[in-house]
Amino acid sequence: MTDSLAFHKPTEKFTGWRSLVLVALVLVAIVPSQVLVSHGQSSAASQSSTAPPPRTTYGMPLLSDAPDTAFVETLIRQGLAKVATATCNHRLSILSNEPQTKNSDAFTQWTMLAMHADIAAELEDIDWNAYEPKLLTAIELLDARVQSVLGTPREPWVLWKKEWCRRYLQQRALAAFLAVPGRESIRDWILTSIRQTLDATESLERVSQKLQPTKGPAKGSSPNITASQILDLRGDLELLKADLLYQRSQCYPPKSDDRLAAAAEMLSSIDRALQRISGTWSHLPLLRIARATAQLQMGQPAEAQKYLQSLWSELERDDSPDPESPQWKQGIASLAARAARESSQWELAQDWIVQGGGWFASPEMALEHFALTVAKNEPSNAAAALDIKRDIAQRFGPYWEQRADAILVASPNHISDNNTPNTTPPNHPSNSTTMASLEIFRIQVRQLLAAKKWREAIEKLQQAELAASQKSLDAEAFAFASQIAATFAANGETSQAADEFYRAAVSYPDASKAPATALMSAWLIRNPPQKSTDGNSEDLDAAALQRATYRERLIDTARRWPTSEPALQASDWLERELLNGDDWNHLLDFWTDHVKTSINFEKQSPEQIAHTIHRLLFASTLLHDDWLEPPSKDRDQSEQHFTRFTQAIVQQAPAFDRSSITSWLDALAPTPVWQSPSNGSAISTQLPTWIARSLPHTSPSSLPLPEKDPLGRVSSLWYACESNSQTLLIAPESTRLTIAKELGNHLEQLTEELAREPQYPFGRQTRARIDRSIAFYDALAQSHVANDASGIRTLESKRDENKKSLWWIYHSARTMQSFAEHRQNAIGLYRQMASGVPAGSQPWIEARARTVQTLRAIGKDTEADQLRDLVLATYPAAGTPWRDRFNTK
Repeated sequence: MTDSLAFHKPTEKFTGWRSLVLVALVLVAIVPSQVLVSHGQSSAASQSSTAPPPRTTYGMPLLSDAPDTAFVETLIRQGLAKVATATCNHRLSILSNEPQTKNSDAFTQWTMLAMHADIAAELEDIDWNAYEPKLLTAIELLDARVQSVLGTPREPWVLWKKEWCRRYLQQRALAAFLAVPGRESIRDWILTSIRQTLDATESLERVSQKLQPTKGPAKGSSPNITASQILDLRGDLELLKADLLYQRSQCYPPKSDDRLAAAAEMLSSIDRALQRISGTWSHLPLLRIARATAQLQMGQPAEAQKYLQSLWSELERDDSPDPESPQWKQGIASLAARAARESSQWELAQDWIVQGGGWFASPEMALEHFALTVAKNEPSNAAAALDIKRDIAQRFGPYWEQRADAILVASPNHISDNNTPNTTPPNHPSNSTTMASLEIFRIQVRQLLAAKKWREAIEKLQQAELAASQKSLDAEAFAFASQIAATFAANGETSQAADEFYRAAVSYPDASKAPATALMSAWLIRNPPQKSTDGNSEDLDAAALQRATYRERLIDTARRWPTSEPALQASDWLERELLNGDDWNHLLDFWTDHVKTSINFEKQSPEQIAHTIHRLLFASTLLHDDWLEPPSKDRDQSEQHFTRFTQAIVQQAPAFDRSSITSWLDALAPTPVWQSPSNGSAISTQLPTWIARSLPHTSPSSLPLPEKDPLGRVSSLWYACESNSQTLLIAPESTRLTIAKELGNHLEQLTEELAREPQYPFGRQTRARIDRSIAFYDALAQSHVANDASGIRTLESKRDENKKSLWWIYHSARTMQSFAEHRQNAIGLYRQMASGVPAGSQPWIEARARTVQTLRAIGKDTEADQLRDLVLATYPAAGTPWRDRFNTK
């Protein structure tokens, strides 16, 4: 990128005694001296007719060597724009005291200088991470300055200066964006501002076409507008428009369609301007330099170099060169060096830099020297390039330092096109420029971190990441992105660190540490903000958002890298999070999605299949008795989510075993019908072959538990206990003691497992279901093993504690039904159960079917038949699936 197509004078560096002289000049400038007042009124119109004509500087016949102009511009270059503004305001206030001077060139001159100073002052301390207030203020200052000259003869010149100042703002903003392309909002502002400035410039062009030179001598202080001045204004408008189109092209990535379109528009605009502007215009070389820049933007370095060489030769042959010719030649040299560099012609690029007067002759030349050094150097020699970059910052200021950063970020390969021979030495691989740039960034980051300059370090890391990613060096880019996150974390900015860790992981998902980085992001936001004591809604909303984000990142980690260790950890954390909130439906959805996105079960390891089956067993056991819970929307939805989960398993299961798997899964559905294996084991030979192969075989005394899977251990033991209890309730008396002992062993293991994981965050509802199951299993096993009434008394005590619990009534009735001496009490409990629920509901029909079974068991077949016939006549739908129970003991 050139600086406004080299349209402006090179920045001069003042040090030592020059700065002291500058301070003295400032002190003199703010004194209301009559000498300065009279000098401030000097203009082309007030010069002696015998004096040589003044040189024009873009739109106004200002004296480019005039002390006041040089003085103000020097203040701005030295970073004293606020002093420059004060000086301009002072001079304008003096001139405003004389109404006749309002139309003078002196007043216009100081107004335009003040506009430049205003913009520079706003930019001196701008923070490009919060830039909008400053830019808005700057534009408002421009609008205010223009008001004083509206309707005067020089209004078009001041309006041009206004748009020039907006271009100046855009130029600085563009440097900030290119140095850190992540600042996309800056680019959006630039593009909007360019569009507005182009519109204003085109309107001003139409005005300039109607301007006419002053006829006769000027009257009083009114300016004498000449044909030459009008031509200068028209030419400057063309240059401004070309510069705006150049800025627009720079907003887009190299070689992109948008950049090529903007560059083509720029080239077309310049070609039209060259036809319109008179060949006698003294600054015509600037348009031709702009044309070469457009060629470079279009990716035509060879054509640009030929064009620039021709222009250079013309200036060299000129017998009476324009005073601005040395500056033009510097602009030509810097562009030609860029063209050679982009064609990998290192020596030719270096020759152009020498021809232009060396890298210290102008900031544009310095940037080309830096870019060439980076392009040629290996990463091990990055320190030399860094020294040049530091010299640029010290000699020319922060804006040019940003421009150097932009070169590092872009870091092109400089591979020649088909029209230019590739002269890249064999020991310079295509990405050597990028690697050298990255090493420079690393050095700068280390220095900034050592100085605890966190923000500056993060910005450099962002630049380095972009430079690496643009060349598909994902490992390098990931390392920089991770370091950005780590820097935020080290600075105590946890939220930003979490976001950056996550961004690094999803941006470079193939990096070996990407899963762990994503998990780190979730870990950093694991604990939501504490709720305020007054229930502040904003705090509550923030906590909810943070918890939702935590869940989303765990889900994403588990899904993106399903076979990684961090994915298993993420799944465990998510399960704990959802269980802690009793969020069963989202948990079922997560498991369902996991099944759907996993590879076919036939290709999974036994451990992977077991992991899924254990979740199925946990969900089945947790929801099995939902039909005994009060009707609710959540209860119905849980059944639907469970069904989707089982359907996903069937779809992924091997075709040869799909029928038996479907039957087994149907038996696990949360309904009153529980089909347990004949021997009461959760892992029996009756399991489908595909599932039995994935789960370890059990023994009568203990159940082997999965490693590194706490929920899997709990689910396996809980399901085993439930399966034992269901089998025990219908087993013949000869096998009950054995089954009861096995139930007791599994119950002991379950209790130990829950105690071993005391922090396992089961929510209130989940833990309540596990605890009541444990209490029931203990009472049932005690009843059969101890052969006394203690188990029955425990059940009675639980019913008394939970008088509204249909669950305890039903399970107490089932237990008493299995003992001949307690069956009459069981009938009473079933009748109590039926009276407490709507007739025809699942619990009501189940209670009636169990009553019929119990009546038959105690020999009251006639009474059982009467009850059966009444129920089936009243509710025909009760025939399925309860019919067998109505006809069996």
